[in-house]
Amino acid sequence: MGLGLDDSFDPKVDPAVRVAASRLRTRLARYYATEGVGDRIVFGLPVGGYVPTIVERIERRPEVGPVVAIGAFGAPAASAEVAELAAGISESLATAVSRFQGAVTVGPVDPGPELGPVDAARAVRLDHGADLVLLGGLRVVEGTLRVTVRLLDAAAGTTIWADQFDGELDGTAMLATEDRIVEHLSSTLADEHGLIPAAMERVAASPDAVGHRALLGFYSYARSLDEGRQPEVIASLEAAVERAPGHAPYLGALASVLAFAGVGTALIAPPSAELLERAEALARRALAVDASEPYARLVTAYLRVVGDELDEGRRLAEGILADGRYTPSIRSMCGICLCLSGAWDAGIAELRIGHLLNPALPAWQHGFLALDDLANGDPTEALAHARQVDTPGLVWGPLLRAAAFGAQGEVTRGVAELELIGGFPALEAEGAELMRGHMRLPEPVVTAALAGLLPVAIALQAPTIATTSTDEGEGR
Repeated sequence: MGLGLDDSFDPKVDPAVRVAASRLRTRLARYYATEGVGDRIVFGLPVGGYVPTIVERIERRPEVGPVVAIGAFGAPAASAEVAELAAGISESLATAVSRFQGAVTVGPVDPGPELGPVDAARAVRLDHGADLVLLGGLRVVEGTLRVTVRLLDAAAGTTIWADQFDGELDGTAMLATEDRIVEHLSSTLADEHGLIPAAMERVAASPDAVGHRALLGFYSYARSLDEGRQPEVIASLEAAVERAPGHAPYLGALASVLAFAGVGTALIAPPSAELLERAEALARRALAVDASEPYARLVTAYLRVVGDELDEGRRLAEGILADGRYTPSIRSMCGICLCLSGAWDAGIAELRIGHLLNPALPAWQHGFLALDDLANGDPTEALAHARQVDTPGLVWGPLLRAAAFGAQGEVTRGVAELELIGGFPALEAEGAELMRGHMRLPEPVVTAALAGLLPVAIALQAPTIATTSTDEGEGR
């Protein structure tokens, strides 16, 4: 029998086959994301079965960006079980990091246990051309598994980030332990708003790496939604698409910028139909090249929602989440799609999980969490979230802070917030309908937001809001 197992093997008790299959899936994914990126024939082992698949994929040549090397995690003086766990973490982490579109991932590579971190990073740079090197190790301390990890700038020999954390050492669930460690590290490092893309901005990319710079610009813009930067980001991505018209990540990123343009002023005007049409065309092009391109899939779901196909938009967002292979950034954006499609509670849950996995996710997303806290009668927590929505020109921040202050009875502070956006233009006659309409906020959320804003609006001498809100209240 395979794997050295005899006839007494019971798969219900012994997970050996499942572990071996999981290892094989990880190695295949890593190979096809790195050395095998140009292979046309792709072998796979779908989750849930042991029958291999063979598919032919469309050739695509991603533009070369910085090289991130994943060092083989060491486990000195550890048991064979812990050593195997270290090897599994190295392989799974290399696979997870390789999904990040902005860099080339190599590894796991072993620079040798005798080298210190700086010398190891320089050795990996010489052997593999690495710009960034991730090194780590495992050891057991009084029965507790301790994981240490370090991200280095290979050229400068400096540590960009280091961390240490403890985990449970459960010999009966080592695969689950590996999954938890890899999820924690990949969410922190390889998310679009994680440490690796932030570190890449310090690394001198090739002068010809137009696409690499465009993607980093896109990630930076998505973090703040600074409308003043939007033309520059669009132009940069358009240049990348012109140079590589079949490169799905560039197409997906450009589609995303166009689809979400104006979200910072969404209380004032609905999305531009022209921009949404362009976004949809770009998303289709991206998915024709790579059906798994995350931002193209996300844009497709969002466009169904804004086109009033709420059930279809929800289904598409849930499909992305069900894949379980995307970053916390994509997870949180799917959560927003769910919120806007009518599945508010499910969407908020995904948003909270995304921000728990990576606290560096875009601060403007805290606006949805603030609205949820207002609806749940917690203006103090709503204010804490609203204070994180601080991009200049983004009306959400002052508006939500005003609502939270109003709900707490601090009307004067609420008025000061509204004055930052020139009063209260967003809700002057049609505001409530806009919130229910193209923003698609559920009635309890709209009611809670207006309840907090009402005393502030009265103090700001905006009678139209008071009249509108009072009339609605009498009609319920």
